[in-house]
Amino acid sequence: MTEQTSPRSWPALPVDGWADTRDTLQLYTQVVGKVRMANAGLSNHWWNVPLYVTARGLTTSLMPHPTGPSFSVDFDFVDHRLVVATVDGTTGSLPLGARAVADFHADVMALLDELGVGTEIWPVPVEIPGAVPFPDDRLHASYDPDAVHRFWLGLVQMTRVLTTFRDRFVGKSSPVHLFWGALDLATTRFSGRTAPDHPGGAPNCGPHVMLEAYSHEVSSCGYWPGPPGEEGVFYSYAYPEPAGFREITGLPEGARWDDGLGEFVLPYEVVRTAADPDAVLLAFLQRTYEAIAISQRQLALKQAEIAAETDAAKARAAAAGPLAQAAQDQAILMEQEKVAERTAALTERQLDTQVRRPADAQRYKVEQEAEGRKNSAILTAEAQRQATIAAAEAAARQAELSGEGERARRSALAEAEAIEGAKRGEAEKLRREAIADAVEREGAAEAAAILARGQAEAESMDARSDAFAKYGEAAILEMLVKVLPDVVGAAAAPLSAVEKMTVISTDGAGSLGRSVASNVAQGLQLSGDLTGIDVAALLRRLGGATGADAVTRVPISPDGDGSGNGSHGS
Repeated sequence: MTEQTSPRSWPALPVDGWADTRDTLQLYTQVVGKVRMANAGLSNHWWNVPLYVTARGLTTSLMPHPTGPSFSVDFDFVDHRLVVATVDGTTGSLPLGARAVADFHADVMALLDELGVGTEIWPVPVEIPGAVPFPDDRLHASYDPDAVHRFWLGLVQMTRVLTTFRDRFVGKSSPVHLFWGALDLATTRFSGRTAPDHPGGAPNCGPHVMLEAYSHEVSSCGYWPGPPGEEGVFYSYAYPEPAGFREITGLPEGARWDDGLGEFVLPYEVVRTAADPDAVLLAFLQRTYEAIAISQRQLALKQAEIAAETDAAKARAAAAGPLAQAAQDQAILMEQEKVAERTAALTERQLDTQVRRPADAQRYKVEQEAEGRKNSAILTAEAQRQATIAAAEAAARQAELSGEGERARRSALAEAEAIEGAKRGEAEKLRREAIADAVEREGAAEAAAILARGQAEAESMDARSDAFAKYGEAAILEMLVKVLPDVVGAAAAPLSAVEKMTVISTDGAGSLGRSVASNVAQGLQLSGDLTGIDVAALLRRLGGATGADAVTRVPISPDGDGSGNGSHGS
């Protein structure tokens, strides 16, 4: 027979009355919780493994199955049955009662197989010291239906208040859910900042479990039924724990810090027996959260300050190296400058000692040697000049002495040559006078001969003139005809001597004939000039005569004898 309560009543949960049932129920929820963990996909902070409070008890909520239909597993704390339902409409159930954990585990696995959603789990409890594997655990076999029902009614009230508290937060927060590892109902708020690695330490839980659960800063609160022999408590904690969090004040009466748990706790009975349980629980949750938030904010500010100081220190440290290096470089540079100055001074002294002074000495030596050579050359030249002068004077004196004898010799020789020249001139004069006399005589004889020949020719010409006067034009023409071929031949003679001729003329080859005709005309003109007879006019006149005065044209042969046959023309 289950207890009937009002919707806002908080049931009593005496430790002595239900401790064994509580421990057995925790193991029952772990079997079902592991089924959910095996089928649901991993979610952040392990939100894929808790159970949720329902109107009749607890549920896994709907879970996918890798090969079968999706399904759910529910604890019904009203009728005290475990119900498995699939989405294809099949269901199966087991009674909840006083039975060993080993039998419960075996019956659940068989029911899942029967409904086609068989699931393999790791059959070892977690977060329980000295836990016995489910198949071997026959120690835990208690089940008080009334105590379980009252526990569920308490979870309903807790879920309502925790949901109210959760809804006040606008940031990231978890659902109100029951973690079957410790059978605690909880909700968690997140600051959004990452947290240091959690050290772990929960029994039968690998380090990865706590690392995932506490990867970020959290403020967590809820209800824990407590370890064996202890009363259940409400709790509130933060991870990481902020400085000064343990010393906060203003908590509801009965709340305290538990060093063993590392969290604030408020006994369930304090809340249940309070005049306003909801208000007391909300005050506890809000005050501890505010302390956590303030501490976390202060911690964040402090961390930011520390980070800024750290960054500044790092920056100074980072700059210290280059600054120190720069200072060292400057010191080295100054020392190098000093060394350079000393080196320059040493080099200057070395130049003065090894170069300039030896160079000055060498220059002085060269100058002195040059001066010596110059003086020596001057002295040598002066000596040579004096010697030359002396030699010249001696030569002049000797020449002077020799000149007097030479002049006497030359005077005698000139006198002899003058006498001999006079004699030669006289002889030449006589010879030339003889030649001139002979030439004169020869000229006179030749002149007389020429005169005689001229007189004879003149007389002949006179005779010929008289004869020509008597001949008439016909006789003259005959004479001209005889000599005309010779005239033409003489005119063409210059051309007959040419072996090869190239005519360059715009008149062509006909210019040759005209050249000969021109020569003939010039010859006739010359004859007229010499004889006083216009031969050309005579020829024209005789050629134009008619009747009795006509002159017969006689063909002229190439030989000029007038015996041609007329075939060559005139």
